Amino acid sequence: MSGICAGLTVVEVGSGSVAASIAGMVLADAGARLVKVEPPAGDTLRGRNPSGFLVWNRGKDSVVADLRERDGRERLRRLAASADVVIEALAPGRADGWGVGAGDLRALNARLVHCSITAFGRTGPYARVKGRDELVAAKLGLWSRGAFGFRDGPQMYPVAWPSFGAAMQSVAGVLGALLVRERTGRGQRVDATLFAGLDPLDYFVATVVQLTAKRGEKPSGDARSAISASRYGVLVATKDSRFIQTSTMLGHQARALCEAAGILDIVEADARFAGMPTFATAEIAQEWEDLLLAAFRSRDLEHWMPRLLASPDIAFEVSRTPEQGLDHPQIVHNGDVITIDDPWLGPVREVGPIGHFSATPMDPRRSAPALGEPAAWAPDDNAEAEPAAPATSPMPAGGAVPAGVTAAAGGGVAAGGDGYGGDGDGGAGGPDANPQAPPFAGTTIVEFGYFYAMPYATVMLAELGARVIKIEDGAGDPHRMSFGPEVATAKTTAGKESLSVNLRSEEGRRVAHRLIATADVFVTGFRSGVAERLGLGEKELRALNPRLLYVHAAGYGTEGPYAHRALYAQAAQAVGGSFGRQVGHWTEPSRSLDMSVIELQAIVIPRLGQVVDGDSNAALSLLAALALGIYHQRRTGIGQRLNTSMIAANAFAYSDDFCTYADKPPAPIVDEEAWGTCALGRCYPAAAGSYVCLVVRSEPELRALFAELGLPAPDDDARFATATARAEHDDVLAALLAERFAERPAAEWERALVAAGVGCVEADLRGHAIVTSFDARLRDAGLTTVYAHPLFGDLVRAAPCVTFSETPSRLGVPCVRGENNHALLAELGHTADEIARLEHAGAVVPSTID
Repeated sequence: MSGICAGLTVVEVGSGSVAASIAGMVLADAGARLVKVEPPAGDTLRGRNPSGFLVWNRGKDSVVADLRERDGRERLRRLAASADVVIEALAPGRADGWGVGAGDLRALNARLVHCSITAFGRTGPYARVKGRDELVAAKLGLWSRGAFGFRDGPQMYPVAWPSFGAAMQSVAGVLGALLVRERTGRGQRVDATLFAGLDPLDYFVATVVQLTAKRGEKPSGDARSAISASRYGVLVATKDSRFIQTSTMLGHQARALCEAAGILDIVEADARFAGMPTFATAEIAQEWEDLLLAAFRSRDLEHWMPRLLASPDIAFEVSRTPEQGLDHPQIVHNGDVITIDDPWLGPVREVGPIGHFSATPMDPRRSAPALGEPAAWAPDDNAEAEPAAPATSPMPAGGAVPAGVTAAAGGGVAAGGDGYGGDGDGGAGGPDANPQAPPFAGTTIVEFGYFYAMPYATVMLAELGARVIKIEDGAGDPHRMSFGPEVATAKTTAGKESLSVNLRSEEGRRVAHRLIATADVFVTGFRSGVAERLGLGEKELRALNPRLLYVHAAGYGTEGPYAHRALYAQAAQAVGGSFGRQVGHWTEPSRSLDMSVIELQAIVIPRLGQVVDGDSNAALSLLAALALGIYHQRRTGIGQRLNTSMIAANAFAYSDDFCTYADKPPAPIVDEEAWGTCALGRCYPAAAGSYVCLVVRSEPELRALFAELGLPAPDDDARFATATARAEHDDVLAALLAERFAERPAAEWERALVAAGVGCVEADLRGHAIVTSFDARLRDAGLTTVYAHPLFGDLVRAAPCVTFSETPSRLGVPCVRGENNHALLAELGHTADEIARLEHAGAVVPSTID
């Protein structure tokens, strides 16, 4: 059995780019030959994030090429001339200036698919913002916690959400462009952005704030203000100060949690709690939460675990670090932890592949390369082999590099996604080749699942041209009513068709079977057994359609100790280690052992408020896995089973710390007040109540920062002259920078420092959803767009996640339950009389708009 991407050669360019590294890893895991082009000093991730480099670059070859020099650029050109894909994450315009941009490389190789990853696109008002996750998140308002923050100002989290999202979207874009090449014979340019990579983190609030503005009210950018009278997730603490994240999306789940906590009698005796987890007022919701907090605080975790595990309807997880997540029983059972022997570090336990394929398994076995490994390489049969580079460990001497600036020595270039500071010919395109069809055009996906993680993955594929048909019963996806009628599903049903059938009736199942018999993909997000009980199990559907890609995108997994359990975003991310990574200091039990419930609520729990990424990480990972499965099926005609899980997806998102090996350096976490990780990577108050977000990662950049701030050159002060000295005097440097930043408004600092090549932006305090919805500069750059919602009128949303130079993406509108019943049934051969009979029999459930 060969890998899905076997036979493909991918060249990766972009020192310091997390997004390019992760995208390359996924393709390498799938069997592609991945050639990583590094500057002479090596990819700066080797020093800045050694664990991330180790995991994200497994299975790759390393080639040294200084793109500032002509020989290095020629080396890249020779590689690209025989490659299938180039993934490039350099600053906009840099590669073009060096003569190795997309147009230059595609002129050498008409088959080439060139994927460019930037922060905010190649043009526009934000194009010069450095491609660093913290800066993109600050610019887009993610650091704003609004009225629910524990202090004024932005609160930073050291997680690479924009890069992770852009990586998964890039994988889908590359595979889509390769499918286009199969039918047209030409490669093309693919563009992905960190902006689009972050967008999945806004589940529904952008719709809420726009509807609020339409009513003439002032919108809030904080998700919790939109659901303040609900408790879809409650964080509780045990007597021994272990934190448990629960999710209560549905009434029976809230009831099960109350029963386990021993408060069900109290709750059922009070009519105000009858609608839990949704209540009439925020005050009643808080009373319900207080009952849970008091109950769990009365006993140790050892008491609560068997009671929580006894009910599969209780969605919960205990707070943990990413390293602790490696030993979660279901993670281990699923095979989502693998061990790779590194020649320098020994055994490395790390996250497994993006998905589990039955016919084409992904089986990474080789660790990250040393600089210049393999020792000799030849771009093509006619090129002279390059001289061997000395093999060195992928890790810097002594493990971690001190906090602060990582210098790029030799001919290397600054880190932080800046790296070094379309047109193509595949097999002959047949007579039916249509270069104007979107990349995944011709692929039909039938979706059977609810809420966000799985449905949003298929939305992104619909943007890339797939036809997605959502099967719903008469009640519809409960997500349609979670945050107001059709508010949340403005995002999760975009570009889809809805077929509403009663799968509990024989005729309803026959309708679904006829539909799936003609489809390419069936994907379900329900727990194991649900699809099978309703006649949509793999065995039954494969008998109807042997070439079907059958996908189980589960919460925990298809089978195993937790597979029968309910799971939602906040608990799913806890398995990956979000508590340890986002708010590490405050989860230590010793910090809160003697606190009362009131003290916990006042001091600790506000500091444990996290960015909810459990669903978005799962959606993005599933997007990449689905794209791989579709790519294989479209090329071979062979079906197979694909299993993914929300917990594995979240482990993947935290994969730079979801690993263990000898002498592993600790991952950076923010200080106790969440300002940042170090003086050169944090937020600072500026004048007029504004704030900047600063991320500096090279010596030249540091000198430019000091010059713009009117400070003596760092080389002139022994405390700041080296990275080691800066780490020792980090508090002193932070105080000095804080004093200077306070002198001018953040907008002025951004203009001056961005122009000087320094990683600094104004931290937007409006919130992510408000920035996406109302920032006209994002629309001017084509990053957001206006669409006509069928119920709410004109709304703003992010543009399709990936764009292509020669084929379009697709912007679809949301669908109402059952909206496409008649059209789909007619397409399956039913007459109008037959459709009426099916409706009368209850096999097909008419839409509310019929």
